[in-house]
Amino acid sequence: MASPVDAGELGSTDGLYLLLEQEMLALEPGTRASIASRAPRAAEEIASFCRVQGHRFLGRDPDGNFVIERGDGLPVAGGARPERLAAAPLRADPRSGFAPRGAAVEAGGEPFPFDECERPGAWADEAPELYRQATAGVWSVERDLPWGELRPLAPPLERAVGQVMTFLAENELSALYVPAGHLARVHPHYTEVVLFLAAQMSDEARHIQAFTRRAEAAGGTLGYSTAASQSSLKSLMDPPDLAGGTFLLSVLGEGTFLDLLKFIEEHAPDPVTAALAQRARQDETRHVRFGLSLVRGLLQERPEEAQRLSRLAAARAEKLASAGGGGGIAGANRYVYQSLCVLAAGGLEPARLPQGIAKVQGLQDAMHRHRVQRLLACGFDAHDAESLSSGHTPNFM
Repeated sequence: MASPVDAGELGSTDGLYLLLEQEMLALEPGTRASIASRAPRAAEEIASFCRVQGHRFLGRDPDGNFVIERGDGLPVAGGARPERLAAAPLRADPRSGFAPRGAAVEAGGEPFPFDECERPGAWADEAPELYRQATAGVWSVERDLPWGELRPLAPPLERAVGQVMTFLAENELSALYVPAGHLARVHPHYTEVVLFLAAQMSDEARHIQAFTRRAEAAGGTLGYSTAASQSSLKSLMDPPDLAGGTFLLSVLGEGTFLDLLKFIEEHAPDPVTAALAQRARQDETRHVRFGLSLVRGLLQERPEEAQRLSRLAAARAEKLASAGGGGGIAGANRYVYQSLCVLAAGGLEPARLPQGIAKVQGLQDAMHRHRVQRLLACGFDAHDAESLSSGHTPNFM
């Protein structure tokens, strides 16, 4: 036992209880502290403190000091005090509320409505580093895009840009709302995941601002939003859990989005569109890496979850099969398909349109190959990866 704590003549109303509680917080349960006090009612007040806080009052030692054995008056929910900067727990107790991971939590609190409380499905090993990258690499719509270099385009190209930007913006709105629906359900002890989801939402908000501004810049306008697109995006909100939502949105959807953004950058008719696609792709790459990390970790711990995730993707494909569409590729927004062909062809010249169509078909092939690669990286077998990618919505998300 350490040297006695000198409480002087403090009583319960002028600092004794504060001193005792701070001393107890520094001890592990079962260890003892010795208190030297000259206050006339020290014995009664220290004994009362112990009864209220759940410690053991052991009376006086041979030197006349009061001895307290720390009990469980300030326990951490779920057991022993976690180590400083402890790793994400296998399970988190909803009763710990918003206490940061590693804090000592007083018993008796009400449960919070967190239902993502287990590491498999609520944790991604890459989340801490991806969050660091997200906060270090924030770009500005106003400052970092070359708006001053934008010049009016030929009408077919400007219409194509406006239509593609409309499609990108509505996709990013879904990518904002999906993590928003899951964030409040993730236990705060998976802090880095919660912070990353918040950063992801900030990224999507910036993209929405940039895409809509580009659509209306240089005399352009927003384009059409089809029922097929809306059905496709609404279906991303169906999974009730973070892992399911992240699988559909980030692994399948945003992963496919990476190829689309690269295609737009390569065939952009102006520097703003090219720079915007390039910067958005950098952000989306982090989102996809997060999704891969989370799903890979889930399948490593619970391989049987692969079947559930496959069923989610199959249910989405079945739901969208009746959503209609037409033109170019079944189920896709035909205006977006046509606009991509126009961008790839550099206009509507009949001699160049076949080349533009061929390039969009090449984009579809690349999307499929890369989806299969991501699914294999998550832990799906080759047959399931091929099947899942082939059944993915043709709506570029």
